[in-house]
Amino acid sequence: MNTKSAVIREKRKKVSQLIEKWLYSNEQFLNIITIPCASTDIFIYSILDYMNKGKSILYISNEDEEYVDILEKIKKNSSFRGYSYLRRGDIELKSKFIIAKAANALKIMKDFDLVIFDDTRAFPRHTSYEIIDIMARMSKSEGKFIYCGVESIFKGKREIIIPISEWPHPIVEPRTITTKINLEEDIPYIIYDYLKWSLYEDRKVVIYIPDLEKGLKVANYIRFYCKKLNKSVLCSWEEGKERSFLKFAKVKSAVLITYTFENIPTYFANANLMVFFADYKGYDYKKLFHFCGVINCYESNFKEVIYVSNEETEDMDKAKELARSFNKEAWDMGFLSY
Repeated sequence: MNTKSAVIREKRKKVSQLIEKWLYSNEQFLNIITIPCASTDIFIYSILDYMNKGKSILYISNEDEEYVDILEKIKKNSSFRGYSYLRRGDIELKSKFIIAKAANALKIMKDFDLVIFDDTRAFPRHTSYEIIDIMARMSKSEGKFIYCGVESIFKGKREIIIPISEWPHPIVEPRTITTKINLEEDIPYIIYDYLKWSLYEDRKVVIYIPDLEKGLKVANYIRFYCKKLNKSVLCSWEEGKERSFLKFAKVKSAVLITYTFENIPTYFANANLMVFFADYKGYDYKKLFHFCGVINCYESNFKEVIYVSNEETEDMDKAKELARSFNKEAWDMGFLSY
């Protein structure tokens, strides 16, 4: 494992150098293709160097402001503190390096030499066309563009592929449980059995549901009919997101039901994930694949992502195919081994 980890670190270092070299090339567009929730360490030295040359940079990420990975990495690896994080109404920022969510970025009354759109650190919300439009509106006429996501959006332009996180583990390939049961009224026995087994083995399970209405129904059913699980079931809306997540982190085994998944939740290390209503029309393949990245961003030998639905959709199939293709790429590049 140490050897593979060293190979990965070297790869990420080379990617960082490639980005820095690309910034001074005649090319205008760069795709960084990587898994969801990947570290932003590859951007640190390029950003700092480009600013030292007097260039302005806009970094767009839809992460919650409580934890923005690029800021954490810069604070950890450099003494630079001249950045600004754009909140609502803060539209006259003079910093050369500004970080903002996509919606807030459009409020900034200036154009930038470099626009980076990181679509991996939070649920992907925008189409490729929307992302390109946002980036174009915030750039100088000769500005440069870097998109970081699970697939290319600048067609025919340079691509750099990073198919793995910081450690030599394959990304979780999701499996599917389909049922004819109405999940708002009941759960299949196999799900009950899985939850019971997980608790017995001192494992944690996160049940993600699309909205509060469905969450209330699922929680009420589990608590009423699966009384053996009652003491171990937490709901994120009952005590507030942060408190319930922290409580989940402190116990050895529990089931957490939540519809809030915006931050990269360190609380979910060593937890398995069940996506209820995975055939919900609001889940495209990028969102479904994002769950695999969230679970994958912590080092653990046992992780699962399970889609639970009434039918298997094309988006679910495409999410699985994305996981397989990234793992194949990682094997081919020598990052994984038996």
